[in-house]
Amino acid sequence: MVQAFLYIIKRNKFFALINALFLLIYSLICFVNHYNFRTYSLDLGIYTRAVYDYAHFHFNYAEIFKVQKENILGDHFDPILILISPLYYIFGTYVLLVVQVAFIHVGAIGVYKVAMQQLQNKKLALITIASFLSFYGVFSALSFDVHTNVFAAMLIPWLFYFFMHAKWRNVFIVSALILLCKENMALWLIFIGFGLVWLYYKEKQKRNIALIISLISIIYFVCITMVVMPSLALSGSYAHMHYSILGNGFGEILSNLFKHPLAAIAVLFKNHSLNSTYNYYKIETHIFVLLSGGFLLFLKPQYLLMLIPIYFQKMFHNTPTIWSVAMHYNIEFAPILILCFITVLPIIKSEKKKLLFSCIYLILSVAVTIRLCDHTIGFVDKARIRFYQVDHYQSDFDTQVVYSDLKKIPTNAVVSAENMFVPHLTDRKMVYQYPIVKNAQYILLSDDDHSYPLATDKMLKQIDSLRSSANWHLLPTNNHVYLFEIVEKH
Repeated sequence: MVQAFLYIIKRNKFFALINALFLLIYSLICFVNHYNFRTYSLDLGIYTRAVYDYAHFHFNYAEIFKVQKENILGDHFDPILILISPLYYIFGTYVLLVVQVAFIHVGAIGVYKVAMQQLQNKKLALITIASFLSFYGVFSALSFDVHTNVFAAMLIPWLFYFFMHAKWRNVFIVSALILLCKENMALWLIFIGFGLVWLYYKEKQKRNIALIISLISIIYFVCITMVVMPSLALSGSYAHMHYSILGNGFGEILSNLFKHPLAAIAVLFKNHSLNSTYNYYKIETHIFVLLSGGFLLFLKPQYLLMLIPIYFQKMFHNTPTIWSVAMHYNIEFAPILILCFITVLPIIKSEKKKLLFSCIYLILSVAVTIRLCDHTIGFVDKARIRFYQVDHYQSDFDTQVVYSDLKKIPTNAVVSAENMFVPHLTDRKMVYQYPIVKNAQYILLSDDDHSYPLATDKMLKQIDSLRSSANWHLLPTNNHVYLFEIVEKH
């Protein structure tokens, strides 16, 4: 993949320019957010700590946010982090942010190669990757910490590219990497395999390989979610069965889907919570997807089949924010919609009309992303995503003071910290998300509104209590950040 990237750059300066532009934009979003303490323990902190532990040949037990020790693979099964872990020694707390941006550009290379193969036109291929890189789901994911489903999504174009060229060893390597990204990616890969069967049903070898991919993914999904993860979880069950509108277990959910398919389809569009605030969250997502290329799914329903588990995981979830256009829950649409676009484009015979249609598609992609940044029904933290405004570069804290406080905490110390500070403390002996304290020697808090999981008023009371406690000493800092050191008893 690296060789392919270097080769394309040498041959095509516009490709390099497009990638450089988006690399700059992506960096301004996620690296600035991290520097300004707008990344959090959930999820950048816990994943970065897992990478840190793997890099030091230890398992991770999710102690950052759980009182009882529990192997983090019991919460989400993403051993891809083990493969990534050596990079911690290079990039430190920024490691997963760097890797996530790198994966997105790896995905763009895959898109470019598929486009060149299918379209045989550099201009169209360049417009295609520009549309892909400007997709709203990419921006929403980058503005919200790091998630391994982003890595999986960016491998999908390569799966298609190798599949098209019948490079079966590479197909299975990429499939294995997708499975290692997160347990629910196996469910997605099942349907991608079925979609490929439909696309290539006339080619026996490709059809059979696609069926094998689906079969392997089914076995993997069942084994991981029903055996491995429950054995690692303290509850003894899969931790993310949050689809009570359909049922409380895999069997019940499948049964209800088959018994009441029309009712299930209706849930895709209606608010099944008791809060009217979320009435239009799903509709907004459908509009965003439709304008970003979803309208082409009517021409190529094979790609709609591939998106069934993505719609399912979003729209049937108990948590309304997952229905929305915000955060990382939209990234899986990006590769499927762009691959659908590449497949549809050859239907247009005139080269001029192809170019015109591609430009319209790009304009729609950019317009939807601008809408994401400008105004949405679903809540989007604008300060985290508007890289073009001054507010994005301003922190709620005096960053010099906070980084000075972080340096006061020894690397061999155990720390309890407010959630926005946790991702910067993953290299300490141990770090907990406050109010978990346990054996902490330092506590780092603030009077900022982002006091999750405590309400702001409770956090302020906790700070007052610590200030008056004989067990903790408040170190000199400013009046918005509070660094407490435990008082040694002699």
